[in-house]
Amino acid sequence: MALMGEAFILGTAPAAPATRFSSKPQRVTREVRERGAPSTLASAAMVLAAGVVAKRRMADTRATAVATRGKKRVLPRIVKSAATATAPVAANVAGLTGPTMKLVVFGGTGYIGRAAVSTADGQLQGVWKGEVRAFQGIPFARPPIGDLRLRPPVANPPWTGLRDASSVSNPCFQPKTGGSEDCLYLNVYAPKTASGALPCLVWIHGGAYEIGVGWGQNGTALADFYQRSGQPAVVVTLNYRLNVFGFLGSEALRSRDPAHGSTGNYGIQDQRLALQWVQRNIGAFGGDPSKVMIFGQSAGAGSVSTHLSSERSKGLFSSALMESGGFSGWDVQTMAESERWYKELLKTSGCKDVKCLVDMAGIDLLTAYEKIPNGRCCKSLLGSPFIPWAPTVDGVELLAHPYDLVTEGKVHKVPMVIGTNADDGATFAYNVSASKESFKATFERQFGALMGPRATSERAAAYLEEPHPSVANRTTAWWAEDREVTDQDFGCPTHWAAAHLAKQGFHVFQYLYSHPAKENSITFHSDELKYVFTDLPANATVEELNLSTHIATYWNRLAAHGNPSWGAIPSWPKTELDEQGVARPYLKLDVASAGGIQVINESFRPEQCAFMSAWLSRAIKPPEELTLVV
Repeated sequence: MALMGEAFILGTAPAAPATRFSSKPQRVTREVRERGAPSTLASAAMVLAAGVVAKRRMADTRATAVATRGKKRVLPRIVKSAATATAPVAANVAGLTGPTMKLVVFGGTGYIGRAAVSTADGQLQGVWKGEVRAFQGIPFARPPIGDLRLRPPVANPPWTGLRDASSVSNPCFQPKTGGSEDCLYLNVYAPKTASGALPCLVWIHGGAYEIGVGWGQNGTALADFYQRSGQPAVVVTLNYRLNVFGFLGSEALRSRDPAHGSTGNYGIQDQRLALQWVQRNIGAFGGDPSKVMIFGQSAGAGSVSTHLSSERSKGLFSSALMESGGFSGWDVQTMAESERWYKELLKTSGCKDVKCLVDMAGIDLLTAYEKIPNGRCCKSLLGSPFIPWAPTVDGVELLAHPYDLVTEGKVHKVPMVIGTNADDGATFAYNVSASKESFKATFERQFGALMGPRATSERAAAYLEEPHPSVANRTTAWWAEDREVTDQDFGCPTHWAAAHLAKQGFHVFQYLYSHPAKENSITFHSDELKYVFTDLPANATVEELNLSTHIATYWNRLAAHGNPSWGAIPSWPKTELDEQGVARPYLKLDVASAGGIQVINESFRPEQCAFMSAWLSRAIKPPEELTLVV
């Protein structure tokens, strides 16, 4: 999900494309012998340590290059220094040992050559980035402009000649930052050796279905890490239409999909078309179409839940991973909610019908969307089951809410990882000086009608009584809202879904990520992303390198083997039901000084989740099916 106004959630804001340096990057190779028996994780940690040290030195490189422009051998001196400094950092990765390995440290972010590949759609010329072949800005759909606006995507036709794939595409239209309607492109990051049998990880970005871009996370870093650590994989990132361009929903739109009669959900259909492209083409990059894992965070995780629940997405992936958003209430919305936002758009645009929306200039349609009162996520999530621009349960793309479908086992039976961050809700608890009285009043107003006044009052009091860390400028009521939103929108739906999946024989693995990005004891929404993509800052500690190594390796193992614990240490047991029907265990992901990676053999916040699960199962129903409790 995303914040109101101009700010992007940490981790979802588009990063600037890599700067191209005209000078030739240098490469320094050195042998480092580790103690002990062979270990893939040891090699992986060494590689990640090398990358972080190189990143530290690159900050000096850029500054020195500017200050000494015109002098000789600036980059070579810095690169040699970076390589020399790598060994002690890598050797200090606690608890990891391994064989002799070769560290390759690149001293620049510039390109080091051209890379070409022939796909089913045509030839592409990409670039080398480190140990990775990067092919960026690959079209998988025709630009959804003109009469193709507010229609399902149309596959891009094959091209002739060699297409340049060295640069990322425009982001899709989104508030404040703009973008373009010509945005349906994907990026492929492949290892230098194409075996044709490598796992493929397809990233679906988050951003409340309103903002974000496929290249907002560093696919190069993740693919490079996998290549150097001896577990090569192909990484794909993609764009999809957002907000009104991708998720406007109404019965008035059915005629624009003559083949299926969907009411919108164009963003989900964009993702599906990209997955079909992957099935058709990924072998050319060394990937195995039978080992495709879709993974996403926030609205990306919600998108994964939708594909797991949609018959039309069946067979396009072999495993699925959801970070902070799997099977949550806000993943989708009812037809009634979508119709409400459609009517609001007609008002702000001055239109009376769909044709008017199609004919108006794209920037004007974006402006009309931005003017919708309260038409942005996520001003107030407490007690609100939906967000404005989520996919619609329309009887075509979705037959029912994924939260309901998972209860009945009517989702695709593939191995899954599903988890959350300890304080996902903190990102959306805006009033840091909230009072206990205001929290209690809001909680009772939002939950009382469906849960009854007594149960609601008791649960509000329980949230206010929960112990919490002492953090400056954060009241007890703020912590109560953090815990409530975390339970309501992330933790409880995730663990509730895992329990039902385990009951029906699915292979599902749960996690709780609890390492704060800042030294304030709060693990915000998106804090895990840099660790997932092995894109750590230059000041990352040894134990943070260790944690990132483990997370990236678990993710790789799910894609390659359908089991994140395959060959990995510590082991990650799958979720099962005990004799009392309790779903456990889950894996806690943290640095060594905070307990490290631990198997937690108990249920997740059972009392809080009993309340939230009961409320959510009622709150997501269409208005005519709601039952109030007096």
